[in-house]
Amino acid sequence: KVIYTGGKGNLDTYVNLFQAFNIPYLIMLDKDALTSNWSGPIKRALKGNHRAPLRKKLEILKKKNIFILNGTLEKSYPRKYQKKTLNP
Repeated sequence: KVIYTGGKGNLDTYVNLFQAFNIPYLIMLDKDALTSNWSGPIKRALKGNHRAPLRKKLEILKKKNIFILNGTLEKSYPRKYQKKTLNP
């Protein structure tokens, strides 16, 4: 099941909820998630590796079930869903 979080700023809320109930999860983000202010899960996963090359960061994140798309998430949706506005 894919859950729309309303943006990377809301990730901590969902991660905390999933962890509290031992629900397995993974995180999928746009590429800009690494160029703007990092969300809590990214900060924790990359602790001590903030200056690592992009390729290394992506490897570290993948091991923590955080996947960064090569572009925007919305453009990865099937066409029929790209025009809809989804609210959490």
